[in-house]
Amino acid sequence: MPPFAIAVAILNARPTTLGLAVLDAQLTQQDDGWYQLLPVGPFKARDGRPFDVEGGQWHLDEQTAGVLIAKARKLGQDILIDYDHQTLKTDQNGQPAPAAGWLNADEILWREGEGLFIKPRWTEKAAAHLAAGEYRFLSAVFPYDANGRPLELRMAALVNDPGVVGMQALAALAAQFNSTTHSSKEEPQMNE
Repeated sequence: MPPFAIAVAILNARPTTLGLAVLDAQLTQQDDGWYQLLPVGPFKARDGRPFDVEGGQWHLDEQTAGVLIAKARKLGQDILIDYDHQTLKTDQNGQPAPAAGWLNADEILWREGEGLFIKPRWTEKAAAHLAAGEYRFLSAVFPYDANGRPLELRMAALVNDPGVVGMQALAALAAQFNSTTHSSKEEPQMNE
């Protein structure tokens, strides 16, 4: 990977035309209202992504989770949860990208032996979709480094096509184009 390039992962079951990796996990709420977003340790999409990381896996540990939470805190605003990653597609299809929910750094936590969890604030419409079983998975979007470590939680989406299997419900992965720390004019590398 070029020195200033940053890869982005969208953790959903299928590659997108944007060239982003996407992984999802089942949308299952814990009794305390928290949902697993990313698993602990090495993980990959069921289709084998990431292909651009040595060893072919992303990796999440307590230290990396701490970085994700600190960057969310530094952001100082809510992180979007949309539907089907529409925010990433709106330039191509012209469709609106309404919010399904929001979260901030206080609604992200690390659980040892389990992974990264979030406690979303759902919109009324999203809560109705979830209650009706119309969405079953959550997909996270994050840039990652050459070692497969997530660098920042950019957004998440309610989706219906899981990419990561064996996770607790309401978990999903996704990656975004570009980190806010990307300082080169060079285009970031994306996982296809």
